Amino acid sequence: EVFSESEVAGLKDLVEWEKKIAVDQVEGAHVYKMPLISKINIRDMELFPHYKPKRAAAGWKTAYIEFATPSMQRVWVEEIPPHTLKIIGRPDTGQFVFVGISGKGYTEIRDPDKLDKPGQGVVWGPYDRFYMPVGSWYGHANPFDKPARILISSTHITDDLTNPYIGRTRTVPEQRVAGERSDPVPEDLVIENVDWPAAIKQAELRAGSIKTLRRGPAKQFIVQGGLGATVNAQNFELPSSHMRQRAADGWKAAHLEAGDDMYYRGMRSPWHELPPHSREIGHKHGGGATFLGLKGRGYMALRATADSPEAKVTWGEFDLWMLPYLSPGGTWHSHCNPNDEPARWSTLNGTLVDDRLLDARISKILYEAGDGRTDLVFQEKQ
Repeated sequence: EVFSESEVAGLKDLVEWEKKIAVDQVEGAHVYKMPLISKINIRDMELFPHYKPKRAAAGWKTAYIEFATPSMQRVWVEEIPPHTLKIIGRPDTGQFVFVGISGKGYTEIRDPDKLDKPGQGVVWGPYDRFYMPVGSWYGHANPFDKPARILISSTHITDDLTNPYIGRTRTVPEQRVAGERSDPVPEDLVIENVDWPAAIKQAELRAGSIKTLRRGPAKQFIVQGGLGATVNAQNFELPSSHMRQRAADGWKAAHLEAGDDMYYRGMRSPWHELPPHSREIGHKHGGGATFLGLKGRGYMALRATADSPEAKVTWGEFDLWMLPYLSPGGTWHSHCNPNDEPARWSTLNGTLVDDRLLDARISKILYEAGDGRTDLVFQEKQ
């Protein structure tokens, strides 16, 4: 579907889109049904008793977020009550990105063939971000004093790249659609009698095991986190953007990726930070990418063509939104910060390149040159 200029102009009037959000139930799970252009604050959103019995019995809450734009991502939020000493989890095959939202929690990653052996623990708090190796067993707990809320973004590329039923048909793992190719969802396993002082100490020792490097023609700044490593997405110091137009306007940027020891499918997750009173700089690509506000306030402007009127999504910390398709070729979108403080956001999914099954014929990540995309400056400084 192609939106006319008048239709795109009309989208600017959707200032009360929160009132249009509906909560539905899919296979027992509560799902926020989001309009085409919309946002939701994952820190303040209401959660519901968990639809999985073992998690519900432990007092967990959860909700999925389903945007109108089809995407290979599933996005959901879980909250674990304080003093939850049992680790509850299951194995999964997708690419997982975790971001702490509030409180302080614990996630443990285990070899699915050695579930009787302690795994690699992660202690996380607000804005802490970490990955899970593909095919691992993972579970959450909360031995601390306050509820712990976490955002989980999963991209299942084992089936979905060739699956005609992607996006909205895969919001909840338990959902099945005729013709869908996927394995049965594993049951939850409860792990008890955890040596919590030892587990927390081990997790804290691994939390800072990250390294930084420069890669690609433009020497992009890469933050690489290994198994158990967390990176605070709000406080990490970002260098100047590798893209020339953006660097000239004062942007900062880095890309976060899983460490080489994780045998992780190639995935690039960009961070960007706009200086105060910065102008719009934009480019065009397909929709389905999810964005998360990390610091300050800014907006994303959407256009069907480079010359179309704008529809804007204003965002703040922990606002989540998705880039829609406004034309078959994607959407022109730009970013701006008209405010007095820096504004930082992240893309939760990125470029999928090599799953380590290609005998290294393709590099792990494809990094574009600093002028590899056509960036346009749409407006003067605000």
